[in-house]
Amino acid sequence: MNKDKRRLAALIDRVLVKSYKHEKKTVQEHDSPMAGIDLIIKKNIKCLPVLDRGGKAVGMIYERYAFNVIMEAMLDEGKSGTP
Repeated sequence: MNKDKRRLAALIDRVLVKSYKHEKKTVQEHDSPMAGIDLIIKKNIKCLPVLDRGGKAVGMIYERYAFNVIMEAMLDEGKSGTP
């Protein structure tokens, strides 16, 4: 990993420790995408960090992703003719 990526990873980890210490607002990389989307909707948050088993940030799920998944599901449902 290059110097900039290590610096960014360290910054994200510090932010996660400060921001998410008291209430779970993260998902693990092995959790289902729907678990992340559910948390985004229930907690009304814009982005959700994805952590590996060691607690390091490996990605983010954004509110926009959740919206797109829900819209695709609704469009697919409409095409199949089921209510």
